[in-house]
Amino acid sequence: MSEGVRLGDADAPARILGLDRLQLVLLAFGAAVLADALVRVHLVVLVGLGVALLAAALPAGERVSVAERLGLALAYAARPHVTSVVVERGDPCVVHALASATTRGYALRHRGRLDLSGADLDVARRVAQSLDALATAPSGRHASLHVVRDGDDIATLLCLGGRPPEGWTRDDALLARVSGVGLADHLWLLERLSYLRTTDGVCRVLRVRDYSAATVPLLAGLQRRRATTTVSLHLDVLDDARARRRVERLSHAATSNWAAASSWGFRETSRARRRVARTLEREAHVAEGRALVRLAVFVTVRATRLEDLDDAVAGTLRAARECGLVLDRGLGRQARWYCQSLPGGPGW
Repeated sequence: MSEGVRLGDADAPARILGLDRLQLVLLAFGAAVLADALVRVHLVVLVGLGVALLAAALPAGERVSVAERLGLALAYAARPHVTSVVVERGDPCVVHALASATTRGYALRHRGRLDLSGADLDVARRVAQSLDALATAPSGRHASLHVVRDGDDIATLLCLGGRPPEGWTRDDALLARVSGVGLADHLWLLERLSYLRTTDGVCRVLRVRDYSAATVPLLAGLQRRRATTTVSLHLDVLDDARARRRVERLSHAATSNWAAASSWGFRETSRARRRVARTLEREAHVAEGRALVRLAVFVTVRATRLEDLDDAVAGTLRAARECGLVLDRGLGRQARWYCQSLPGGPGW
């Protein structure tokens, strides 16, 4: 996989000319209202409405339009800002946050650095095989990998609904630690606009948006930082039939768009060429029996004081830029992102 076409930016939302559906609808309505106002007399309201719609479609950072940013602000102001996280230990464990999820946590047992002996590739291959098996499982197709670092203390947790690969052992205590609940199995979160306050400090959740310039290995730069961080890699595995339909539809759309653009005389850009190559490569892997997953990477930064948190977040953003990753800051979405980053993926 590392020799193929690398990951690009997040492609879950469909975009045309770099704009999502909401921005396109706002632009179309705004242009229509302004055009209607031009043929009428003394319709200042229509002109103002058209300008407002066009302004709402403008980007406001992190690929979010002004309208979406306003919607996030209104939703943040309207909802309660206290959230609880509860972990019920058992077989399987149940994680309650904004939603509930069942999972089993397995810790990676090893000695020394795996990359020096090449054992890291064996671990990655066994995890990939487990994900391929989930594509044919009747249920429990969500998996997550969490790397917790507190200074020199590093632990790796794999969360699955079924049996783990070789080299992983059941560890409910580590699952509780990753969730932030500790021995109490319960955590209260007080949501602020850009961070969360807990009983033992503050934290902020960031999410990876663009992988296109990422170095290999993908998240090594974030894991080397000595700050208290948790890197959570969530993988939602699609079943075989749904995966085949999806990749075939995406491949048809990508090649058709390229053919239509070429017929109109538009030059194919390198970015568009790589996007088509990624789509065709993904279709080939699914045809070979590999799993198709939805990928999300969250980085939770923790500190005891808000000033320390700001410094740690700045360092994390700097480290992400150095290894070719683009992180979203999650303004107004901290509680939801924290819950989605938990073991088992509550809310997925």
